[in-house]
Amino acid sequence: MPIVCDSSVFVSSVYSNMALMLDVAGLSPRAVWQNKNLLNHYSNAVLYNGRIFGSSGKDRYCALNCLDAATGSLLWSQQYRKPSDIQGNLGRREQTSLLVANQDLFVLTTYGDVCIVDTSSAEYKEKARMQILDSKYKAWCAPAYSDGYYFAKNAAGEIACAAIGVAAIAQAPSSRNGARHSSKFAMAASFIAAILWDAALLAAILAWCSSVVYYDLLLKKARGPERHIWRRRAFFLLGFPATLILWHKTNKTTKNG
Repeated sequence: MPIVCDSSVFVSSVYSNMALMLDVAGLSPRAVWQNKNLLNHYSNAVLYNGRIFGSSGKDRYCALNCLDAATGSLLWSQQYRKPSDIQGNLGRREQTSLLVANQDLFVLTTYGDVCIVDTSSAEYKEKARMQILDSKYKAWCAPAYSDGYYFAKNAAGEIACAAIGVAAIAQAPSSRNGARHSSKFAMAASFIAAILWDAALLAAILAWCSSVVYYDLLLKKARGPERHIWRRRAFFLLGFPATLILWHKTNKTTKNG
């Protein structure tokens, strides 16, 4: 969505690979500045106190960027990342949905954190953070704010209402479902657990294939050659592993909304 800034209009898109500030005061628009410092993709950028805040890039390249509205220069950039977990999600970067209230920037991350960020600091400065939505589901929504209360929704249909303010968040539990931003040791442990999970899946598939081949050899030895033996062999060899892999992928997708 374009942003009006006095007599100028700001537009940005990751698909056009640019950010552009246009002066529209005259009969013909004129480019004030153009660069790639904010490639808006996920949510609308916000303008406050001479600065533009926006979610830049997509997928593993996304970050929250802050620009000087007058010059387009990048003041700071911050990445949000979900810790690795046992389901095999290895530290995915998170997109952000933004709004400004009480002179602060409220940042909702993909997996349900709301962060209060200083809008005037020369670098990224996080005042407080709280998880308000279940981290198993993506919170791809436009949050709302009214009279001291912050509202957000995730893919599971869960709606959260939180009393927002630095003091309120500082006194609140660090996480809705337990501490989410774990230590380096916890992240390493979850990374290893994800690898072990996939290794166990592979071992189960190999064990099944080996048992089918062994059984097939015994059957062939006992009864001699049979017609359509390769059809049966292919069915048993591929049926179970395919089902197991499909269940594994479906389980991961469900947990991530």
